[in-house]
Amino acid sequence: MSEAPRLYIEVEAKLGEALGPLIAQRRNENVAWRRIANEITARTGIDITGETLRLWHQGRPAIASPAA
Repeated sequence: MSEAPRLYIEVEAKLGEALGPLIAQRRNENVAWRRIANEITARTGIDITGETLRLWHQGRPAIASPAA
């Protein structure tokens, strides 16, 4: 993703944190895309789908690692 979509920026602003590390952490915990989307929607009031999150982060390496 060369430039973040407006909605992505809006979600991060409402979350008060970067979306990438949050998604990476939850995926490393084996949480499904849909569940992550539901959590983000609950926290921000912005309706996000799991497919949207997957597309935003498709092909990106994990930037958080599981706790040792």
